[in-house]
Amino acid sequence: MSNNDNRSVARRTVLRAAAASSLVGVAATSAAGSSQSSAALEAAGVQEGSIFAEGPTVGLEQVASGLTAPTDFVTAEEETDRRFVVDQTGQVYVLTDDGLEDEPFLDIEERMADIEEAFDERGLLGLAFHPDFEENGRFFVRYSAEGEEPEYGAPGAEVPEEVNHLERLSEFHADDDNETADPDSEEILLEVPQPQFNHNAGPIAFGPDGYLYMATGDGGGGGDDDEGHVDDWYGEIAGGNGQDTEHNLLGGILRLDVDGEDDERNYGIPDDNPLVDEEGQLDEYWSWGHRNPWGMSFENGELLAADVGQALFETINHVEAGGNYGWNVWEGTHCFDPATPEDPPEDCPDTVEGDAGPGRDGEPLLGPVIEYPQEADIGRYADEYGDAGTQGDDRDRIGVAIVGGRMYEGSEVPGLEGSYVFGDWSWNGEGGGRVFIAEPPEDWPNGEDEELVDDEDEEYEDDAEDEEYEDDEYADDEDDYENGDDYEDDEYADEDDDYENGDDEDVDRGEADDADDDGAVDDADDDYENDETDEEAMDDNGDDVDADDEMDDDVVDEESPYYPPDEVDLWSMEEVTFEGNSDVVENGLLTQLVYAFGRDHNGEVYVLTSDTSTVEGEGYVYRLVDADDEMDEPEDDVAEDEYEDEEDDPEAEDEPIDGEDEDYEDDDAMAEDDPDDDNDTNGEDPETAIA
Repeated sequence: MSNNDNRSVARRTVLRAAAASSLVGVAATSAAGSSQSSAALEAAGVQEGSIFAEGPTVGLEQVASGLTAPTDFVTAEEETDRRFVVDQTGQVYVLTDDGLEDEPFLDIEERMADIEEAFDERGLLGLAFHPDFEENGRFFVRYSAEGEEPEYGAPGAEVPEEVNHLERLSEFHADDDNETADPDSEEILLEVPQPQFNHNAGPIAFGPDGYLYMATGDGGGGGDDDEGHVDDWYGEIAGGNGQDTEHNLLGGILRLDVDGEDDERNYGIPDDNPLVDEEGQLDEYWSWGHRNPWGMSFENGELLAADVGQALFETINHVEAGGNYGWNVWEGTHCFDPATPEDPPEDCPDTVEGDAGPGRDGEPLLGPVIEYPQEADIGRYADEYGDAGTQGDDRDRIGVAIVGGRMYEGSEVPGLEGSYVFGDWSWNGEGGGRVFIAEPPEDWPNGEDEELVDDEDEEYEDDAEDEEYEDDEYADDEDDYENGDDYEDDEYADEDDDYENGDDEDVDRGEADDADDDGAVDDADDDYENDETDEEAMDDNGDDVDADDEMDDDVVDEESPYYPPDEVDLWSMEEVTFEGNSDVVENGLLTQLVYAFGRDHNGEVYVLTSDTSTVEGEGYVYRLVDADDEMDEPEDDVAEDEYEDEEDDPEAEDEPIDGEDEDYEDDDAMAEDDPDDDNDTNGEDPETAIA
């Protein structure tokens, strides 16, 4: 495949994986803010009555710069004065109130697969601290390593004929005072062979049950139908790893006991994992039917995971034990066929009808809690909204790769209270990312109707909420990031922008098969790449199964609020706009790409960005603040004179925002847009690591 093809593929992928274009439901905070929001959304093509309502206007406070492609933002229990920022290039940095420390907490760049400068979905993708980190100094990382034959593979898992790299889960220890990591303390726990460079997912997080959850992508390429993709129970279409739980660990979320081990593994298997004791099934699985989870977190004890779509739809799933989120039979709430990714079939099964192995007969396929189309006038949204949400040739897309976020639990931004903050890697594969909010129903996480949830499930959820474990910050997902595994600009933009769909090496984290590193996207045929990048990793939110529930007929059944996928009640969404104009914000919208989100111990939310989709750009971390507290220009001492009178004002505490206004491409869309590039990726989907 040519470099141009790689670029277009990567772009598509990156956009999808990293950020969700759906807007979360939040009210505007002031008349002035509402006016600015209206103008910004109108400029972006978001019309009244469109898919995304008008959300609040907030400010941005830059808290870190000097990064490359930040993929995760994590805190450790009891470490209230330190936050940890992950860079795709292999470093973990400590962020304090004084800024980013010069020396990394951990640097494993030399142990990783070589990341392509143009675009890659591989890299350092996830970080999680043990719940007892203060006492034991243990933490865990997910990264892309060289290799073809895993030394630490899961028992019973097969190795594809062609392996691009190994997705590795490792444990490290900090020094005696936990000030820095000991690089020589690495213990490899698990290696998952990855047939393509993209769709690596990457997020890891500890749940309220104390177990480690690890997201995996479907193996890369596009449509879950490529080299290294097995056949599944649904013979009407090709593929795929997402529906298979017998041959490999791809396309799922795994649940591991890192405090235990057995004769075959460097970790233990929780007894209540849904496929334990099912002959021929892989015990590590917690859920399946995912495409490329980019960004996941525990909210109120419940797991939310973004899934970058293939060609048309972006989703976030409420993930529960034994949940099947549909990929590649479904893409969100729409049927899917890898042969016609941009033309969803009218019909497809909503339960497992073929031989998926023991324990899975009749299993329901579940829908998401959040979904938005990459472009407003497609799928189920066409009749209801038409072209609302678009504006001709300027803003003709919503996004390309969803990026999972965090529930806002802070107090500094009233307009975000009670909302889940998430985003999309880029609105078109090369332009700035978008930030949204969504409001769960009042009775969530018990579903739209509390009567649909079993008493045992309700008790578990209550226990999980009481534990208040903040592993959300460890997800993200990712690769990228998040942000854009499957970006298909081909369908929506000029032929030049085909990269969005993953044709180029750009950062389509979801679908670029050959994408470099964390978001490089491999090119597939133009039609195929668009298909792949538009594919949503269908993480259907199965409400029925909770962390302590064992998989049985009473847990995940057809009474789930997420079944059938095309009849689920989706969360209301709004788009967030930003105060002022600067290198970071223009007309209320970001000029940088969105890679990930994080949350600190106070519940305040952060957005991680980069000014390019490659590993040669500049990465930043911003805290969301009240619009009245935000200071516009980040350059030099620009704000001193203008805000001089505010020095005596206790509310004027925020510092100016720094940032660069460059085309932002997520890891998946790291490749630059090339007008001459096609969406083809030699049969491989150009999605990037995030999706």
